[in-house]
Order: sequence, then C-alpha cells, then structure tokens
Amino acid sequence: MNGKRQAPLEVLIVAVPESAGSALYGMLDVLSAAGNLWQTLVRAGAEQKLFRVRIVSPAGSPFRCGNGIPVHPDCSIADDPAASIVILPEIRLGPDESWNGRHPDLIDWIKRRYRDGATLYSACSGAVMLAETGLLDGLSATSHWGYQDLFRTRYPKVRFDPAPNLCYADPGARIGTAPAPTFAAGAVTEKRPGKPDRDSSVQIRIRSERAARLSFRRRSFSAQCRRHGKRRRPRPGTAGSSSRPSPSAARAPGAFSGG
Repeated sequence: MNGKRQAPLEVLIVAVPESAGSALYGMLDVLSAAGNLWQTLVRAGAEQKLFRVRIVSPAGSPFRCGNGIPVHPDCSIADDPAASIVILPEIRLGPDESWNGRHPDLIDWIKRRYRDGATLYSACSGAVMLAETGLLDGLSATSHWGYQDLFRTRYPKVRFDPAPNLCYADPGARIGTAPAPTFAAGAVTEKRPGKPDRDSSVQIRIRSERAARLSFRRRSFSAQCRRHGKRRRPRPGTAGSSSRPSPSAARAPGAFSGG
C-alpha cells in the first residue's frame, strides 16, 4: 500500500426487530477491526480505519432485536444516509414464515440505495430481505440451506443455491449473498479499493470459519455414509472419481463461489 491514507469506506448495516444480535454486532465488530487489530497484534505499522460502520434502522430510535438484545441505531432511513456498502445481516425468520409486507419503507430504501450506486451484501437469512426487494430476480443467490424451500416457493425467480460460501449475483459484483456473516464481511473487505492485507484479522476469521464449515460438511457426510453403509465417494481427480462436475460448478455468469 502507498503511504497516502484513504478515507474509510462508508458502510451501513441494516437493523430491524427481527435482526439476530450476534450477526448484527459481530459484523460491526469485524469490520471495525479491519486495518487496526492485525496491525496491533504483529506491530505492523500504523493503524488505519478502513471502514466507517453505522447501524441504520427504519425509525432510528433504540429498540430490542432478537433475544431482547438492545440496538442503538446511528441513523434512520428517513435521514437517507449515503454509503458505498449496505449490509443485510441475519434475521430471525422461520423457513415457513414470510417477509412479505414487513418494513415496506425499508425495502424501498434498499432499492433506492442500489439505484444510487451502493453495493448490497446479505448474510444468511438476510438474503430473504434482499429477495423481497426483487433485486435478486433472475440472479444467483445463496443462504443457509434451510431456506431453499422458502426461496423455491416465495421467490421462484431467484436461482437459489445453498452450496457456495459466497455468491456474487450480478456481473458487476454489486450484489453479494453469503450463508454466514463472516463470509459477507470478507466480501466487504475484498470490495475495498487497494484490497487490505490478506493476513488481516478479517481474513483470518474468514479462513477459520471456512475451514470449520468444510470440516463439518466432511464429518456429516462421513456419518451419513456409515449410517447407510455406503463408501465415501472418491475425491475429484483421484482413481475412480467421476468427471461429471458438481452442482455448484455450473454457475451463471457473474456468480462467484468462495471455497
């Protein structure tokens, strides 16, 4: 990086009463740590604030989200705050519930932010709120696999795939969906011009969660094989493996899967 400091990117994290407090404040903490936590840990030069992160809500007044966690928004959508990035974190929504009709002013504001040039990211069930805007119609998206039936029935125009760790929905990479908050935070750091150091605290958390997720998948698959008396499929490129690509290999143009 050159010696000239860049102004921090403006980031808005959407909060509503249905928000999951851990996702909301976890993303706030991770992005606020970018540019300073790693530098402090390894004594690697001056700290730099990469993001100015604020919480935006429909009304702007304090409220409590899921599990009674207090939220103190920095601004309201009525203030129409500008930001380069808008994040829709996880919401507490059952797979048989609907987001239709909830917070219509917020949905309109999200669409307006996108039209004005902001990049949108969702984490986990936040993709449902993003789908409600209609901006995902005809595009690829990901979220927790538990929402695949909801997307199929309520948002059939969205090409939903629970497999990727990260999915850029459009060729311009201005809409991204992720199944977990840490992957969404990683996408935000990659969006920053000049890209932060790959060994930053944010990237370390991303790699750790990705490794844990992959390990969990492998353990779950092995357990299923043992339960049903089946042999594990050989890994691609090894003897006996099939040349047929995996379902996540065939992806629409502009989509990106983190691995």
